[in-house]
Amino acid sequence: MTIEYAELKSMPLKTGSSYVRPVQDFAERVNLSDPATTVMTDLNKVSVVSVRAKTSMDRANAKMIRYGVRMLLVLDDNEQVAGLLTATDVLGEKPMHFLQNMGGTHADIMVRDIMSTQRELQVLKLEDV
Repeated sequence: MTIEYAELKSMPLKTGSSYVRPVQDFAERVNLSDPATTVMTDLNKVSVVSVRAKTSMDRANAKMIRYGVRMLLVLDDNEQVAGLLTATDVLGEKPMHFLQNMGGTHADIMVRDIMSTQRELQVLKLEDV
């Protein structure tokens, strides 16, 4: 038995078209008895936004703003996790400490200079949360 389907009509993609990004809904209120996943970002539902360690801090900050996130996954040249960069890393004391120790200007600061490295990160087993 052959099934016939109606032809799908295509059209040119309009200039300025956007696309849908997955959105994770978070609870407005959280109780101590709620599972940790209630407040954690579920990377099965939300796309990771990443950056390279050699990216400038200013470009990384602009990327966080553009994507509406407060954390970027830092990748090495082999697409492996090199660390994390948070909005607090960018807007907190780390940039000033770097400049005091190394010199230079604000524009000289790279992600690698202020990120939390892979060795510093602690992780949880998903089945434990």
